[in-house]
Amino acid sequence: MNRKAASLAALLLLASCGRDSGRPAQDAQAHGLAVGQVWNYRTRDVDQGSVLTICKLEELPNVGRVVHVSLSGLHLKNSRAPNGHTGEVPHAPFTRAAIERSVTTLHGQGAPPQGFEAGYRAWKEAKGGVFSVPVSEVAGLIEKNLQASTPGK
Repeated sequence: MNRKAASLAALLLLASCGRDSGRPAQDAQAHGLAVGQVWNYRTRDVDQGSVLTICKLEELPNVGRVVHVSLSGLHLKNSRAPNGHTGEVPHAPFTRAAIERSVTTLHGQGAPPQGFEAGYRAWKEAKGGVFSVPVSEVAGLIEKNLQASTPGK
């Protein structure tokens, strides 16, 4: 695994704690969350237009419902990437409450991206944590981690 992937995996394996802000989207509560749904969500300004895809739902003891998502259309600064940014996070685990507070409108249907299963397996094997903060905050954390793993930074 290259250094960038290892750093990103390490960040995603950490349990994120904190208080969620905002309220659950009406659509998320009315329609429920299901594998294959693609949602618009409250993004960072730089990530407007990015979406999240629900790739897996599971119940975990002491955690409850975990929503495994992929993020696409991001603009995460990454000097190691050929174009200077990373546009996709194939796997990120969230609490249901964090997802409900992040999503805004149902965008459509989609399939998990290439790399989701590998990310999920690595998370499962490492007994990784689950993010309980908004998706946009996690995008910012990932970007900071990518910058910190850049030589000379």
